[in-house]
Amino acid sequence: MGLRASRRQNGSKYENFDGRLDILAYCLMPNHFHFFIYQYDEKAMYEFFKRITVSYSMYFNERYKRVGPVFQQRYRASLIYSDEYFLHISRYIHLNPREWAS
Repeated sequence: MGLRASRRQNGSKYENFDGRLDILAYCLMPNHFHFFIYQYDEKAMYEFFKRITVSYSMYFNERYKRVGPVFQQRYRASLIYSDEYFLHISRYIHLNPREWAS
């Protein structure tokens, strides 16, 4: 696979999602994010977003000396059911930053 395993300060390995999902496109915005993901197993996306949101919330709360949830709601996912929808989602994610800046 060619990837080096990242390790925590205590020496234990971080779990990665190699072989479980592919990130096709993403967009990080000031107040939200979009990910275009192909998942190979049914629970990969759920576990991926759980890891991201929990880790970021812990970082953010520690950094800004606060407690409680950082994100307003659970992530939403849509099943890509056609070639047209695939292109629409890809276009939306790629153009979203431009629309934000206007």
